[in-house]
Amino acid sequence: MKALSLLLIAVLGACDSDDRTYTLYRNSPAFQAMRIHFASFNANERSAYNQENCEIVARHMNASLGSTPAVRYWCEKGRFRE
Repeated sequence: MKALSLLLIAVLGACDSDDRTYTLYRNSPAFQAMRIHFASFNANERSAYNQENCEIVARHMNASLGSTPAVRYWCEKGRFRE
């Protein structure tokens, strides 16, 4: 029973891991250093899958800004952090 409990803890810990998660942030035109959560990419896939999807969205958002260069989107590995 103890071995099963340890296995369950290990599996649940691995499932809750930030290893695969990427977060898309943006700044504020008024406060350039501000980090605003925009989206999280945490599909049950390999890390590169989530990173690529996050970066695709960031590139698209940055390209579509046009006249608002003060706003910038970027990706960071891991879950949202303030």
